[in-house]
Amino acid sequence: MKRKLYAEDALPPTMFPVQVVEAPSQAKTHEVDSTRVSGENAESPQSSGQGARKLAHVAAGALTDTHIFERLRVKGCGEEVMAFVKPDSLTVVKSETPEMSCGLVDVSESSQPTEGAWHIVRLISVSLPQAVVELPVDDGCERIVMCVDELRAVSTVKESQVILHPSLQECGKTLSPYDYESCQLSFSKAIAGHMLLWTHASAIACVERVTVSRLSDQGKLPCILQARALHAFKKGSLILAPAYGELLPKDSDTELQLARSQAVVHTAMLSHVEVKVVAAIGDRRRTAESREGKETPFVIGSPLLAGKAPRNRDVCMENLAPFWALLRCAGNRASHNMELDTMVFRDPGFETKAGTYPQIPKGVEWTVQMPIARNVSHISKGEVLLLPFLDFLDK
Repeated sequence: MKRKLYAEDALPPTMFPVQVVEAPSQAKTHEVDSTRVSGENAESPQSSGQGARKLAHVAAGALTDTHIFERLRVKGCGEEVMAFVKPDSLTVVKSETPEMSCGLVDVSESSQPTEGAWHIVRLISVSLPQAVVELPVDDGCERIVMCVDELRAVSTVKESQVILHPSLQECGKTLSPYDYESCQLSFSKAIAGHMLLWTHASAIACVERVTVSRLSDQGKLPCILQARALHAFKKGSLILAPAYGELLPKDSDTELQLARSQAVVHTAMLSHVEVKVVAAIGDRRRTAESREGKETPFVIGSPLLAGKAPRNRDVCMENLAPFWALLRCAGNRASHNMELDTMVFRDPGFETKAGTYPQIPKGVEWTVQMPIARNVSHISKGEVLLLPFLDFLDK
C-alpha cells in the first residue's frame, strides 16, 4: 500500500499470515496438540520451551499470479508490461543457447543502460515474489529477474486526432445534381403567396375605406362577420383580395381538412377560394407540347378556420383582410353589390438596381389565376358588402 500498488479495499490477503499458538506444557509433550499447525519450517515444541511462540504458514487466500496479472492488466505471460530498469541492482538471465547454459549472472555496464528508466518488456514467467521479464537490447534481448512490485501496466496514450478544415479534406460522397422539377410545388407556392400579398398591397386604398364588425358572440362558433363601406364607391372601384389565408395544395388531405372545418365560419361566408399557378415557356423553338403551361392548383383557406381551436378564436380575427368578411345574400331575390372575378396576374420577376446578375431564361413566365372581389354597382357609405346568393365556387 505504501507503493500505491493496491487500494485498501482491493488488497489481497496476506501470503504468509502469522498465527500465534501456545506451546504445549512439558507434561503433555507426548499428547497430540489440536492447536498445532504443522508446516514445512515449523519447529518442535521441545525446542521452543515454555511460553514460546510459534509461526504457522497458511496458504489459503494467499497472493497468487492472478492478482499480479489483474494489476498489470494482462491475461498471462508473454504480454508486454512496464519495468523500471536499474543497471546497478539487477540480475540478468542469459537466454539459453547451445554454447551457454541458463544461469544467473550480474548485470554489466555494457549490457544495460547507464541510467535507470522505464522500458516496455515482455513478461516471461512469474514466481512470487519475483518475475522474469525480457528486455530488448541492440544485440537481441536479455532476461531480467525483478520483484513483481517493480512492474506496472503499459499505459496506452491515445494520439490526438487532427481535425482538418472541411476545405482541406478529400472529396466525400457526391450528392445528386439539383433538380428544379422536384421543387416545383414549393416554387409555385412561393409565387402564389407573393402574388396574394402584391394584389392586397395594390388595393390598399380600398381596404382602408372598408370596416369589418363581428356579429357572433365572443368565443362562440360559427364566426359571423360583416363588411361595410366607410365611403361611397363607384362601380368597379372597390377591389378586395384574399390575402393572409393559408395556402395549401389542392389534394385529398386539404379537402378533408376543409370538410372538418365547415362549422367554424357561417355558411354565408367564404371559407376558401382556389388559386392556380401556371408555369409556361414561351420559346417558339420548342415543340407545342413543351410550350404548354403546367398548372399547379392551390386552395386558400380563410384565416377564420384557425378559430376551430378555442385559443385562436379571438386571434384569428385580428388584422383580418376584408375579403374574408364578405357575406352572401340571404336569398336569390336579394340584390348584391359584389362579385368574385378571376384575374390573371403575371409574375414580373425582378430587376437589378446595381451590379450584374443573370436573368430568368427568355420565354419562361409564371402566371397566377386568382379570384378577387369587385363591386358591380354603386356602393353608398355604410352599405353592407354582399356577394350573390350562389357563388360559382360553391356549385
